[in-house]
Formats: sequence, structure tokens, C-alpha cells
Amino acid sequence: MEKWRMPVTPDILIVPSKLAYVAKEGAGCVVGNSNSLAKGNTGGSYACISVKPVARESLEDKDGDLMQEARAAERTAVEIKKI
Repeated sequence: MEKWRMPVTPDILIVPSKLAYVAKEGAGCVVGNSNSLAKGNTGGSYACISVKPVARESLEDKDGDLMQEARAAERTAVEIKKI
């Protein structure tokens, strides 16, 4: 398990797999699995991810030091679309 541990929590984590498509937020991270774009002769699914930008000045002080977290999960929308 130590080999798979991440030193930081990502804002957005895209994990393609054969499991059912899903988009969820947990612990400040948006996790998305769009499944496969194509399944044999039929269409699969894909994800459209939109992140609303935030002004850099609102995150940093005058010295460029980080004052607060970006909290991307609060500004992210994920749509899973089927083909």
C-alpha cells in the first residue's frame, strides 16, 4: 500500500477503468472515471470537466505566498456523456 500512497491530495483525479462511469467528490478531490470511449461495436462514454477559474490574487498574498487553498472541487462540474 505504501507504493500507491500519494504525498498530496490532488484537486482532480481521472482514473480510467472498466468499472461503471462515475464522478464524485471526496476529501476535496474530484474523482472521475468515464469508462471506455468505445465498447466493441457500440459507443461508450466520456467526461466533460469544467473548472471555474479563480483570480490568483485571491489565493496569494503580496509576496506570492499561498494564503488559502484553491478548493477546486467547489468550482468543478463533471458531465459523463454516453456515445
